[in-house]
Amino acid sequence: TLLLNDKKTSRLFDSEGRIIEEETITWNYKKLLSGRYSTSQTSRKNIYDYSAVTPENKMPPNLKFYEDGELHLERKYASSDTYSEKLYFDGGFSVELLYDGGVKKTEIIYLDGSEKRRRDFDY
Repeated sequence: TLLLNDKKTSRLFDSEGRIIEEETITWNYKKLLSGRYSTSQTSRKNIYDYSAVTPENKMPPNLKFYEDGELHLERKYASSDTYSEKLYFDGGFSVELLYDGGVKKTEIIYLDGSEKRRRDFDY
């Protein structure tokens, strides 16, 4: 039986007032069938990098998403609608998606950092 969920969100800002780090920690408290209590904790963190952002280009910040301290997603912008996303999975698998004009153009599958398959999309 789920007794309670508790959550704490913390944010760090740069000198311009932009969020550079946002972390949410969630605690779940349950009562087990045996009558004992169980507690689990999950952490999710976004780290934003504004180093390529200027008032002229109006790009979103680059992003790294972590869950329980493990990197799961990296998004890097070349312009506001040209960017790459790399998703990390268990077992050394990762998928990189390349977008141009906001449209997915290429998908690359990696195993332990080595490219295994590439697919280009023509729309």
